[in-house]
Amino acid sequence: MERLKRWVQVERYVGTGLRLVFALMAVWVWRSATVGTFRVAAYPGWWVYIALTFALLALLQLAPDRPYTIPFLALAQLIDVAFVSYVMAHVATPTGPAAWMYFLWIGKQALLAASFPLWYALSVLSGPAYALTLRYSLGHWGFVRDPLFLQMYALLAVTLLLGWGISLHITRLYRELAHEREVLAQKTEVLQRTATDLGVRVLELRALQDFAHQLSTSLHLNDIVRLIVHRAQDLFGVPHAALLLTDEGGTHWQVAHAAPRPLPDLSPSPRLLQRLSTGTPHILEEGPLYRALREAWGEGDAVGVPLITRGRLIALVLLHRPGGGWAFDERQQQLAESFAFLAATAIENARLYENVVEQRQELEAVLQGIGDAVIVTDRHLNVLMVNPVAMRTFRWQRSPVGSPLAHVIHNDELIDLIREVTTQEGDVLTRDVTFTYPGEKPHTYQAVSSPIRSHGEGPRGAVTVLRDITAQKELERMKSNFISVISHELKTPLHSIKGFVEIIRMGKAGPITDLQADFLTTVKEQTQVLQRMIDDLLVFSRLEAGELKMHVEEISLAAIADRVVQKLTPIAEEKGIHLENRLPSDFPDIEGDYMRMEQVLTNLVENALKFTPKGGKVLIDGRDEGEKVRVWVSDTGIGIPESEQERIFDRFYQVDTSERRAYRGAGLGLTICKYIVERHHGRIWVRSTPGRGSTFYIELPKRLPPIREPLDFYTPGE
Repeated sequence: MERLKRWVQVERYVGTGLRLVFALMAVWVWRSATVGTFRVAAYPGWWVYIALTFALLALLQLAPDRPYTIPFLALAQLIDVAFVSYVMAHVATPTGPAAWMYFLWIGKQALLAASFPLWYALSVLSGPAYALTLRYSLGHWGFVRDPLFLQMYALLAVTLLLGWGISLHITRLYRELAHEREVLAQKTEVLQRTATDLGVRVLELRALQDFAHQLSTSLHLNDIVRLIVHRAQDLFGVPHAALLLTDEGGTHWQVAHAAPRPLPDLSPSPRLLQRLSTGTPHILEEGPLYRALREAWGEGDAVGVPLITRGRLIALVLLHRPGGGWAFDERQQQLAESFAFLAATAIENARLYENVVEQRQELEAVLQGIGDAVIVTDRHLNVLMVNPVAMRTFRWQRSPVGSPLAHVIHNDELIDLIREVTTQEGDVLTRDVTFTYPGEKPHTYQAVSSPIRSHGEGPRGAVTVLRDITAQKELERMKSNFISVISHELKTPLHSIKGFVEIIRMGKAGPITDLQADFLTTVKEQTQVLQRMIDDLLVFSRLEAGELKMHVEEISLAAIADRVVQKLTPIAEEKGIHLENRLPSDFPDIEGDYMRMEQVLTNLVENALKFTPKGGKVLIDGRDEGEKVRVWVSDTGIGIPESEQERIFDRFYQVDTSERRAYRGAGLGLTICKYIVERHHGRIWVRSTPGRGSTFYIELPKRLPPIREPLDFYTPGE
């Protein structure tokens, strides 16, 4: 069929041109015959009909619509053969027009030989046929000696060879064209399949997009489960589907939803769970789960689609198609994996939402039972949650949730505290705030604000708890007043006792024995101890009352250390302790209160002398640290247990609280030191090893922030 098509095309184009030439040559023969220059055996008018016939054939062959192409061309071939045979038989000359017409026809036939090799063999035989025709027409073989005949015969051979070459080239072109058509057809088929697959994928993606949109419209687990089952039926074209959920441990399974009718309790086998843990859909064949599905839904094929999130199998979608023969191919498997990802994410989000709701309800229940006022705010200081105590504390008639904090609380100290917590990467902040309402006494609250932290970001908000400490503050004020009054009242008889003891020791009241002198010396020492305790109580009461002011100036810590060493050297020598100041004279000066820093070093050195046995050492040293200085007092005394080191700065705290403790004191010396150091914007701490001594460190800035007025030492809440 392919060769026949090629023959038709060659015959159409080459044969059409040849027939036009035949028509022109027929007209030329007719003209020659009519003027007597060319003898023909037939009537000259026939050549007119012959010319018209070939012209009509050529025009019909070039017509765009030919319903009978092959029969028409076959008829044209018969007309060609008849015409050439007639010419060769009646007007044959070795070199006449008949010979040229014959050669043209032979060349055309050689071109047609590309489609039919047998045709070319017949064309080759046309050479001898031509010679035999001449012999028949002339009656002799004398024309073979005619040079013109030989040239014409050679031209015939060349025409055949040329036609054979052209036919081979045309055949190769047709083969290449056929190959290109075949490749193009294959590519077209591939493109059609690709376009079909893309269309199917687009529809699947659109279905998955709609599924994801529907999942995002609800956060309730029951709604999510039903939606997953029904969309699985639609997406995979199955009449039966179910969803199995597992608990947090993955040990207990339950049927969350099944369609079109419920299923009994099902549980995948451990072997099946191990296969499903890879996340790949699995065709169910044998096993308890498959048998249960077959009993409930009938014979058919079943596929299990695992839902995995964060590496854990949380659910299983079961698909069932009755009748069998379900080819669950790679495309459906990819669709199932995408479906499983969306479904698993939705189930996980629904569970997280339920957990958040439960935790919020628990938190609200806890807040309802807290006896202190609680306010929860976001990073923009909008109120998120309050408890009933806060409603009563701030006299709110309706819930302030959703309102800016500044619109419902008119206290700059509290608002600044919460703002500081939410805008800084800080720890819990504590501050005492006072509220005054018309017709009521001022109330003092201890506000403790904690940041609500988030991963990789700053605080998302703050939780602030306010405890009413009005009564506590009143008690502390009364206690401070009592201590101040008692301390002042004790100083008067103490001065009298000290004075009379000194008079008696001097012998102005009469002679005394050595034993009486020892007793009086003991009384004097104890009165000095009592005097120091009373002084500490007075200083502490003034600190808490805010009556002790700090006067800032340029001070030399080296000079203060020299003064402290000179003052306490007699006590050190009396106890056999080496006391030394190692601060160099060019140690940097700082801004501070000279008298208070001397009080700090005096307390630290006195404590070191008190707790250092005979033969020990007490040293004052320090170093420059740029914008700060560090000074320390070290001893070789008894040391402090590690569990007690954080508490020794608390007021009235004693490491040894027994009645027979060897070291007496009110427990206020280190507390006073901490107050003074912190008001200098510094810090104090201790490092100690029991049995090897202690070292108290003080770190102070060289320059203090600007102070418009003398700074007192009272801080609410401490």
